[in-house]
Amino acid sequence: MKTVSLSNPIQLTDRQVRALYIANPDGSPRWIWPASATEPTFLSFYPAGSLRQRAFRLLVRIVFLLRLQRLVFSAMEVDPPADTEGNTWALFTGTVGPNRKEVLIQDRHTVVKTAVGIASRRNIDNEGWALRFLSHRGDRLPFAFPRLLKYRNDQLSMQRLADRGTWNRMTSVHTEALRALRTEFAESGPLRQWTEWRDVQKCLRDLNAQQDERLPSALLSKLGELAATLDPETTVRYGFSHGDFTPWNTLRTDGDQLGIIDWELARDGMPVGYDFFHFHLQQGIMVARKSWAAIYQDIRAELSPLVKLAVFGSARVDVDYYLRLYLLHHITYYSTVYARQEKWHPQIHWQLDVWADALQCLAPAGLTRPELIGNLFGELEKVDYAVLKLGDQDPRNLPQESDLDILMSRSSANGIIEWLAGAPGVERVRTIRKSFMASLAVVLNDGQLLHLDLIWNLKRKATVFMDAAGMIARGCTNPYGFVTVNQEDTDDYLRLFYGLNGQAIPEKYEVAAGPAPALPRRENRGLRKWRNRFDYLRDTLFTAWSNRGYLVTFSGVDGAGKSTVIGEVTGLIDKRIRRPVKVLRHRPSLLPILSAYVHGKEGAEQRSVERLPRTGNNRSVLSSIFRFGYYFADYLVGQWYIYFRYVLRGYAVVYDRYYYDFILDARRSNIELPAFVPRWGLPFLMKPRYNFFLYADADTILARKQELDRETIVDLTTRYRTLFAECQQSYPDRVFASLENIHLDETLTTIEESLKTAIR
Repeated sequence: MKTVSLSNPIQLTDRQVRALYIANPDGSPRWIWPASATEPTFLSFYPAGSLRQRAFRLLVRIVFLLRLQRLVFSAMEVDPPADTEGNTWALFTGTVGPNRKEVLIQDRHTVVKTAVGIASRRNIDNEGWALRFLSHRGDRLPFAFPRLLKYRNDQLSMQRLADRGTWNRMTSVHTEALRALRTEFAESGPLRQWTEWRDVQKCLRDLNAQQDERLPSALLSKLGELAATLDPETTVRYGFSHGDFTPWNTLRTDGDQLGIIDWELARDGMPVGYDFFHFHLQQGIMVARKSWAAIYQDIRAELSPLVKLAVFGSARVDVDYYLRLYLLHHITYYSTVYARQEKWHPQIHWQLDVWADALQCLAPAGLTRPELIGNLFGELEKVDYAVLKLGDQDPRNLPQESDLDILMSRSSANGIIEWLAGAPGVERVRTIRKSFMASLAVVLNDGQLLHLDLIWNLKRKATVFMDAAGMIARGCTNPYGFVTVNQEDTDDYLRLFYGLNGQAIPEKYEVAAGPAPALPRRENRGLRKWRNRFDYLRDTLFTAWSNRGYLVTFSGVDGAGKSTVIGEVTGLIDKRIRRPVKVLRHRPSLLPILSAYVHGKEGAEQRSVERLPRTGNNRSVLSSIFRFGYYFADYLVGQWYIYFRYVLRGYAVVYDRYYYDFILDARRSNIELPAFVPRWGLPFLMKPRYNFFLYADADTILARKQELDRETIVDLTTRYRTLFAECQQSYPDRVFASLENIHLDETLTTIEESLKTAIR
């Protein structure tokens, strides 16, 4: 028997095997399968990433269900492929080009790839290396990949993964796979350490020398300019890359596990993010036919702080820098491939168009916070304004914890808000409008924050206490050229503002001795008085709805570093994100701890602190049900108290442990119940907006605290991470993040960037 091979013409035989096929546009067979097949095995070669593709797959299945395939598809007589039996095989003849290879589904369990030409031989050889490379770490990788069965004579045999379809967008299982590939093979070093760096430069030189008229000269020029802007000494993070990470190479396997196939372009030591970008670019071009602007928007929308941490190893990363590295490699590689290809298919032209736009329109790094402040004051020169409490300082040098209070008219404030929305370097702006001011939280592209209060009427609740217009008119210019409220008005403002709030003036302000001025009478009498009260009521109700706070929970075994992290996070919420913070331990605590009924509140709390975790001696199911019911009632009722008492007033409520402990570690609360009992109560509780599980390896935990044994640490960590992954799937609008808390700075950065997503 001769192997069916499109590297040689298919040989017609004396009707040995009757086959059906679907043709390429030029009429040559693309997919071939036995006419007696009862299932469309060849659909494994065809992705289902778009509505059109899913419709085609459905129609084919209907044709097979109705047994109409012999009427619908073209027929031919062929010698069957070698080593195939029955009617379960299918052959893909390959995509035209230097990298073409033939792929044979030999049976239900085996796939065979055969090289056609030198380039495809190199790719298949590389896939064999990649599969062997992965097999040494297979038990630690959160995805399935084909097991290598045999490689010889330019033919690669491997395990066939179960195919339950695919995803048309990146999901958490894709992100987890990319995280594993990065962390298992992580390294960092100068850009010149990149193994492909010299090849990229050589490809550029060769492409310019060949002068292929089909490749736009402008594209090659932009590639050269991009390469020239990259400093070879810049430190870059590297990892292992699949190289062709796309929806059609990422399958749903049994149990919805991710399966990754076609490792022909896999590379070690590639800049991180390569596969992430490739997934979006190829899906956008080949399936969705999107413009570069739309693809870039999809990329940015997908990059939550947790995705950045997983894919790039840092939540505060210059994503565009790694995107430039990806485009440089991707475009030079495929331009070289296409230059060797005699006939071009339409998809090549689609890619050329998007590549050109990407190189032209790729957003540069955003402005820094001082640069944005400088631009802001340049815009303020067009209006009348005065800055409160600035004095002789340069606003560009203020720390992130400082905000800017600027007096101006309402119309001027509206103009500044509109300008900020489109200012370079600004990612998003949250605006809380009140009757007398607008409070802005500006998030920059690099993650920094700028808080602004644009004030046109100075009020404390329903009381007007100074004339803003008069203060602007009396403003003076400080040594840096910025208009500030004069010292006398500043002193009066501080006396009245803190006096009306019942607070002492902070020591950092040097206020001359003297009485507070009288309140304006005209603005606080008659109809204006009632208008002020109405405005205050409206502002209060609107702010309670539009500027609601949120819940943040921290979980983790003892020794994971929760206390340190919580202490730092409460500070950054207060100082940088500028929200009041309320810290709760474990429960709303509307109901006291049970032992308080015996030992009193203070005594019970002291005993709880002194007692080691998980040392309670309760083993009674009846007692455990009572204890759990009591604490569950505290959550059920107390959540509403917390919501109205704190969340609607703009607080960030931080829980040191939360209800998840009852599900996975109820013994801490002296409860002995199966996990499904407290798990049953989870849907009845509010889901906090941000949930962080902190973990570390057992050795690190034991070095910090020796309160739990190694087996317990490993078991609890595994079950917590599983629960958080399940909750993230069930509640996608909430954050359930498992963070390895080894480097405190990286942990805090990730949490801070996550919390900033609440600024919308």
